[in-house]
Amino acid sequence: MMEMKMLKKQLFKKRINPHYNPEKAHHRPYGFENIPPTKIDWRDLLRWTQERRQKRLPQAPSTGYEDFIKKNMVPLHFPEKEASTFIWLGHSSIYISTPEVSIVTDPIFSHRASPLSFLGPLRKTPATSVIESMPRLDLILISHNHYDHLDERTILELYQKFPNLLVIVPLGLKPWFLKRGIEQVIELDWWDCEKLSFSQAPIAITAVPAQHWSKRGFLDRNASLWCGYIIQLGGKTLYFAGDTGFTPLLQEIGERFSIDIGFIPIGAYEPRWFMAPQHINPKEAVEIHQMLNIQQSIGIHWGVFELTDEALDEPPRYLKQSLQEANCQESEFITLAINESRPF
Repeated sequence: MMEMKMLKKQLFKKRINPHYNPEKAHHRPYGFENIPPTKIDWRDLLRWTQERRQKRLPQAPSTGYEDFIKKNMVPLHFPEKEASTFIWLGHSSIYISTPEVSIVTDPIFSHRASPLSFLGPLRKTPATSVIESMPRLDLILISHNHYDHLDERTILELYQKFPNLLVIVPLGLKPWFLKRGIEQVIELDWWDCEKLSFSQAPIAITAVPAQHWSKRGFLDRNASLWCGYIIQLGGKTLYFAGDTGFTPLLQEIGERFSIDIGFIPIGAYEPRWFMAPQHINPKEAVEIHQMLNIQQSIGIHWGVFELTDEALDEPPRYLKQSLQEANCQESEFITLAINESRPF
């Protein structure tokens, strides 16, 4: 065990971050880190895994999985091209469509959030014929490389159907796409802005800070960056938070942008002693909504995968309670059924 730990440490030190800029606090010679740095200790992971097994968590939804699906899914209908609409496709996957451009964030429509077909978080709510029925797609936004946000099977199927699509990713993630034959990829650092044009309509994508981490393999922890995105199109400003813990860094996003719609995670937050640095809970989601002065927020990152200890149906209840405690109108921060759409 000790020899393996030393070998991993030596290999980690030899890794070089080609994007390293010593003037940026979140850059390190070997990769990236949060401001201030956060660390996930393997002993804490072991403790959480053991406690979860002993307590038999997570529990099933209060009325069972079948009823949860009935109450929290609707038939999928993609919008007409003329409409400006977004659809929550489950977890952190949002389809955003205007007459000129269509975007999807962190698409995952596979059976599991895992590199293995037989092991890893299993979907509890189905993703039926999403790609087959998707009418068009111009742009994919990826927030980080975790398997529930960057799904190889989904990406390859989307690329096969839409070979001209563009992908925007955080620093360090472009090689993953190039290895799979996807060449139209743009990497962004925090606060980098990419200005694009689709059907002569301008769109601006800005990568913004988040407090999280990255890892897909044994030796690649934090080798690529993580981020949220500001999406400016059709006269509206949208904020996609990706995955994040609560950090004062987020306040600057609200200072720089007047946000019309926020897509903020409300799930995968228990137990707090372990999850707080990497995932906000609904109470913190409301704090972010208020801190950034967002006109309306949509709760995402819940209802699909049982990643942590809370039940699938807990986040919306906790969100409602948190809104009441914050004296915030329920209409300001809502949840949708999977596949439900809203105009914007």
